Amino acid sequence: MTGTIFINYRREDSISIAGRLYDRLSHTFGRKNIFMDVDHIPAGVDFEAHLNTQVDECEIFLVVIGPRWLEVKDESGGRRLDNSDDFVNIEIRTALARDIRVIPVLVDGASMPKAGELPDPLKALARRQAVELRQLHFGRDAEALIERVNEALKGKLGRQRPWRGKAIAGTAAAVLLLLGWIGLSSIDVAEWRLWQPALPITSQPAPAFSSVRQEYEKAAAKGDASAMFNLGVLYHNGQGVAQDYAKAREWYEKAAAKGDASAMFNLGVLCENGLGVAQDYAKARAWYEKAAAKGQASAMFNLGLLYHNGYGVAQDYARAREWFGKAADEGNASAMFNLGVSYDNGFGVAQDYAKAREWYEKAAARGHARAKAHLEQMPIR
Repeated sequence: MTGTIFINYRREDSISIAGRLYDRLSHTFGRKNIFMDVDHIPAGVDFEAHLNTQVDECEIFLVVIGPRWLEVKDESGGRRLDNSDDFVNIEIRTALARDIRVIPVLVDGASMPKAGELPDPLKALARRQAVELRQLHFGRDAEALIERVNEALKGKLGRQRPWRGKAIAGTAAAVLLLLGWIGLSSIDVAEWRLWQPALPITSQPAPAFSSVRQEYEKAAAKGDASAMFNLGVLYHNGQGVAQDYAKAREWYEKAAAKGDASAMFNLGVLCENGLGVAQDYAKARAWYEKAAAKGQASAMFNLGLLYHNGYGVAQDYARAREWFGKAADEGNASAMFNLGVSYDNGFGVAQDYAKAREWYEKAAARGHARAKAHLEQMPIR
């Protein structure tokens, strides 16, 4: 296999943002091309040989470095990074020794480690150019990292964009663009969804976005909420117009005032990510709640994430589980998976492996790849 990407991270230090990065890369380059979550090594396999094999198949190796990355201790009180049997140590030294492109990714304000702070086999890491991935600017920082990865791979993986359709009034159909979803490595995910206009599939040449925009503007002038919403998406993505998050927000607000739940959800996404507006988790939560009240599962799911992570609210695993449950009732596979993780780990509920398996099975039945992987690797109890 060529052109694959390996994400190396320390679970104790950076699991949340590593999970978000995994999902963004998966939806850009394809899940089969991303390696992560080495905690689930097949039983009876030599773990060092297994890790070496995975690293061998990669061309890009991302080292996610959080504030505690250098300090994490093992059971004996020694620094894990100094242990030659430590997963992180094994993976990094293998990548460096085989001259794989290694990119340090600094998260949560972490600084690049100095050579003197690293064990001998890892000292070369200090000479690798790092990139920063900030929680407050995750979207734009992740996109910049993706561009660097794509350049390093010379575009051999391409850039994929998963879509799912939804009919609307007007000249275009609306489809769901997955900008990133939450795929828990142990817990935590991030599913950001935008309703994106797309031209219907016909044998005729598709009109330019500028023409589509003109049609939306005519419909919006007559009070069509779907047209207002789609104008917001065009400005959001810079399709047929210069990208302008502030104008996107204006059109979303007009559509939301007419009761459009998708516009409410997108306003939540803008507020949560600080796009065209100051980042405000409380306002994001308010918009998600309005969308959720209209039955939008993605809004319910993201409310679960806010409570799980304590963003804009006091961290509350029980409330997170409630929102994941509501989203799961609406058929959201990622929410089903998160419920499985909640029961698997005892987040906001008594630990229950049978219920964890039950939710993983429901998510897997809907095609959730990570749920399938968890089922395959769960021990028989």
